[in-house]
Amino acid sequence: MDNLRIKIQRIKKIKILSPIIFIALFAVIGFIFLHTAKAQDIQTDAGADQTISFSISPLVQEYDIEAGKVTKGFVKVFNQTDKDVIFEASPTNFTPVGNSGQVDIHDDSNQYSIRSWIRMQTGFTLVKPKSSATFDYVINVPMNVEPGSHWGAITVSTSKPPVNPNISQSITKQAIASLIILKAPGNVKEKVTILGTSDTQKIFTDPEVKLNTTVENQGNVHIKATGYYNIYDILGNKVKTVNLEERNVLPEAKRDFSSVINFDGVGPYKEEFALTYSGKTMVSTTTFWALNLEKTLSIVGIIVLLLGIYIVFRKRINKATHVLIRGDKDIK
Repeated sequence: MDNLRIKIQRIKKIKILSPIIFIALFAVIGFIFLHTAKAQDIQTDAGADQTISFSISPLVQEYDIEAGKVTKGFVKVFNQTDKDVIFEASPTNFTPVGNSGQVDIHDDSNQYSIRSWIRMQTGFTLVKPKSSATFDYVINVPMNVEPGSHWGAITVSTSKPPVNPNISQSITKQAIASLIILKAPGNVKEKVTILGTSDTQKIFTDPEVKLNTTVENQGNVHIKATGYYNIYDILGNKVKTVNLEERNVLPEAKRDFSSVINFDGVGPYKEEFALTYSGKTMVSTTTFWALNLEKTLSIVGIIVLLLGIYIVFRKRINKATHVLIRGDKDIK
């Protein structure tokens, strides 16, 4: 009996201490969480001082040029912060990267580069808060310029912000590029190839359908192309048209013409892609299946239900069918 009393007393003590231990543990976890959050806030505030919000215009500039002639242009920078910011502008080159229109800004040269042709009229400038400034430049086109497209960029960047000795901070130089695309006359070759869809998915189980076609520019001049998709059902009826925005495709580059749509159809469909550039139109076709599981499962459920009703009542259904067809009134 004494042992039993001791065990009961221990159990009562555990019951009393358990809430206290739980509360203490919760308090410790809460203190650690709040301390971590405060440390993150301090770190975030320290890094926020280094972010400069600005924009430039235009983002893309296109010019028709002539050998030996001078072309002038400008880039405008907008200081969106509440403090003075020093900006600098410099000529650079760029290379298309991937199929989505991204570029890599660099100083390396190739047969299309124009960095060495550009001279900045304005280098550094201080821009007041919520104000703008203009960087002027001149392009000196060589006498022996090759026909076709050439390109480069004006990169506008921030100067390094002052370092606060009381805060450990990293200094990042921010930059935005305005792309420049030139077109020289002469023996210009336009050659565009539709490589077909680069999306291997041909069966879509939900209403979101991705349409994607890759185009390659195999000529020596850039093209400005638009396109659209037409979708046809199994009977050849056009059920949807999707128009695409205009895109630049540089020589030796590939570009995706894609769109994601909500499509509620079910079954096989023909996808027709049309590309238009320089007054020409190219067309390619492919097929895909839209299953749209929500609709498909509903249809299958109805079919299964009807089939089950038929199996259960098939004798009566068959006899009723005989009455309708043969006039037999004996239904038992």
